[in-house]
Amino acid sequence: MSVLVGAMNLVDDFLFQKLPLEIVVTSPQVWVLVFLAVLFSASRILREAWVQLLHVATLLFLSGPMTLASPFSFFGMWFFILGIILLYKYGFLDRWPIPKVLLAALYFVPFLTLSVLNNEGLTSSFIRVVGYTLFLVTCLLVLYFIFEEQIRDLLAANRNKDSALEKKDSLLAVQAAEIARLEPLTVLGERVAHVAHSFKNNLSLIGTVVFFLEQLHDEKRAVEKLKEFSKLVNDRIENILMISRAGVDLAPEEFDVARLLEGIKQVYLNDRSFADHAQTELTIEGPWLVTAVRWDFILMMENLLKNALEAILEKQIHGTIRIDLAAGRLTLANNGGSMVPCDDCRDSCLNCQRYGRPGRTTKRDGTGHGLSQVFGICRKNGWNLKINGTEPWTIIEISFS
Repeated sequence: MSVLVGAMNLVDDFLFQKLPLEIVVTSPQVWVLVFLAVLFSASRILREAWVQLLHVATLLFLSGPMTLASPFSFFGMWFFILGIILLYKYGFLDRWPIPKVLLAALYFVPFLTLSVLNNEGLTSSFIRVVGYTLFLVTCLLVLYFIFEEQIRDLLAANRNKDSALEKKDSLLAVQAAEIARLEPLTVLGERVAHVAHSFKNNLSLIGTVVFFLEQLHDEKRAVEKLKEFSKLVNDRIENILMISRAGVDLAPEEFDVARLLEGIKQVYLNDRSFADHAQTELTIEGPWLVTAVRWDFILMMENLLKNALEAILEKQIHGTIRIDLAAGRLTLANNGGSMVPCDDCRDSCLNCQRYGRPGRTTKRDGTGHGLSQVFGICRKNGWNLKINGTEPWTIIEISFS
């Protein structure tokens, strides 16, 4: 409408007021209105954030002068309300909403104040304040009335969704041990084969012992090799037993994180699904004891490792997964692409709304439940969690102390 009125004024200036063409074309009402027409048209076609932000900024910018120029109309205040609505519509109020609205109000309120003070007499100014207040309250009530049913339906749907996801997560936690026992025999057989193969490599030490005894008659070195073999096999058996017994007892217990990670490497990371697509690097300084449900820790590691492998597969590369444990801090890194960190994720990401809630995922075919389980396990046990990302790496740090 503004463009239409401006065009009519231009025709009047050029045809009836006989103003020169160059003055008509270079007048502010021409290029400002053309700019606004292009801007609003572009915002309907383009979805880039900068176009939407420019759209919002234009409305907010116009609200001030319009309020001051026309104190007896409410177009200025209505433009300001529309600007805030567009901020919400375009998603600019998803993060830090209150500071952003206050920043917009910091620009608009002085114009509103000057509009009130420009009235002659205290009574007129008071009437203007009452008028603006009634207009604002009326606009908010009308907006709520228009969208009341949608607001109620969305709130109800959101509550039902959160309730369903919480029930599903609780069922998953209870059924996790049973699911682990119901794995196909082919999968179990393949993992047993990897474990047996690792023991077969250890048995090569026995051949060395026999060589020392039969060929070199060196009993001292043979005994040293036997002790080395005994310690190696015992440690490996203990690591595997820590994994295999995890689903039996779901009570909190004290366990060694370092030894559990070694067991995860032997039983889980040696599986072909990992070995064919990524190399795994494990650096452990231990022992490091924590008190928790051992199954929770294994479930957390399985989710983190699955997420890492899915990211590598999605990127279609032969990737790298690094696991480091030092000074009570577990770091898991993969080069499947950098996750976008939360805005409020500085020293801790436990309150992150982007990944800490069920259903949020960073993968094309992801469910969003694995990472939320990791967040839940960390919160439950009082562990800190932090997500860092520097392309192509995603780095997840979990501090136990």
